[in-house]
Amino acid sequence: MTSDDEYTQMGLDCLRKAYEIIESSDWKVEKVTQKGDTIHSTQRDKIGKIYKLTARIKYPAKALMEDLFYRIEDCPKWNPALLESKIVRKINSYTDITYQVSVGGGGGMVKSRDFVNLRSCRLFYNGQICDDDETAQLSSDDGNISLNRSCEGSVSTISDGDSNTPLLPSSVSSCKATFPSSSKGAAMPFDTLGNSLGAKSLGPIVNFDEEPPPLDQDEFEDAKDKVDGEANNMTKPNVPSVGKTKDKVWVTSAISVQYAAVPPSPKYTRGQNIVSGFAFREIVGKSDSCIVEWVLCLDLKGYIPRYVLDAALTSSMTDYIGNLRKHVNELRQRGRGRAPRTH
Repeated sequence: MTSDDEYTQMGLDCLRKAYEIIESSDWKVEKVTQKGDTIHSTQRDKIGKIYKLTARIKYPAKALMEDLFYRIEDCPKWNPALLESKIVRKINSYTDITYQVSVGGGGGMVKSRDFVNLRSCRLFYNGQICDDDETAQLSSDDGNISLNRSCEGSVSTISDGDSNTPLLPSSVSSCKATFPSSSKGAAMPFDTLGNSLGAKSLGPIVNFDEEPPPLDQDEFEDAKDKVDGEANNMTKPNVPSVGKTKDKVWVTSAISVQYAAVPPSPKYTRGQNIVSGFAFREIVGKSDSCIVEWVLCLDLKGYIPRYVLDAALTSSMTDYIGNLRKHVNELRQRGRGRAPRTH
């Protein structure tokens, strides 16, 4: 039986690996949306195809991270791609185990899947995970004391009636051995779409063979918000510039684990989350906005043609970011500029 300390270490290992993947430079363009969001992909040995979505969201970086991490049980209320989302074990303020059920996709070719994930969140500064004292000091400029707090919401357990899903092989219970080290020392030029969106150190990930589609400025509220007095560092037409980001990056990660309290269910195929993670980057001079990067690598199990899987995943990522924008718009309208603290 895995101890809390082991789960905590696994969570930290996966946070570092997710951050390394996000920071790597070997990405190729898969899709550029009308709103200016980008989806890239890369291929890694022993992992497979990894996708990354980069978008700008009009919401503070830390507050958005906290909302998505600590309010995961509320996600089905605004994310129609989820049928169920529960915390099944709280490890500590930064680490938990969750159970989620996704809806189908791919025009009906991809059926619902369920996932048991180990999740973790931390603040990175200059590429390193911060401890509580460092987090408190670095968070002082936005009025928050620390991330060291209890998870929001109730801690749910799965009922015995939903206990038939096969457990994942033990090889996926730790991500330390499954991820090759990302390349280091690669140049990080500032002539990419990611940097024109305001993200730091995204690497040479965008080299358009053709021009991206024009932005719909009436709809893309996030992109047309510019920092007052900023220099226009666009290298491609129709690409908005919103300033540079700070060295603080809030990161969350998730990986599939075995967990005996969530046994098999005949209702769903158990998917494998090989690695996923979010990076939330603060924008200099624009505290109400952030750059969000989302990496995703799944094994949905069962036979799914590669072209169907590619279309389903890129479509679901695009849909997710659209639903997230609607969600943060509702948060702003309700005056919830940051996630409430627990007592």
